[in-house]
Amino acid sequence: MRKLIAATIVGLLASSAVLFAQDTEPTVSPTITAGMRDAMRVTSVRYEFRQAVPQTAPPETKPWIERHPVWFGLIAGASAGAAWGALSCHDGCFPIGPGGAAMVGSWFGAGPGALIGWAVGRAK
Repeated sequence: MRKLIAATIVGLLASSAVLFAQDTEPTVSPTITAGMRDAMRVTSVRYEFRQAVPQTAPPETKPWIERHPVWFGLIAGASAGAAWGALSCHDGCFPIGPGGAAMVGSWFGAGPGALIGWAVGRAK
């Protein structure tokens, strides 16, 4: 790694010296071109850039419920809470109606459902 860094620094310094030398002198010094050749030889021989082969991830074998127990618990708890809220509103629920009662019930069911899903996921 040190040789690569040194070769890069030499190459940068040599190229800037060549650029500035062209403004004042029409010829390039042979030591600068020799330094550039050495830098190119060191980097091309020692450190070849290889193209990395992309590795594909193995396919998931577990079902979604086992991979995401908290999300499943949250969805199941919210669904149960919404059903309970809508069914408990049999006499009309004047200010919010059955839809509002289902929404509030889903809020109350989502937390315990996620907590149960987390506990089941930790138990495995």
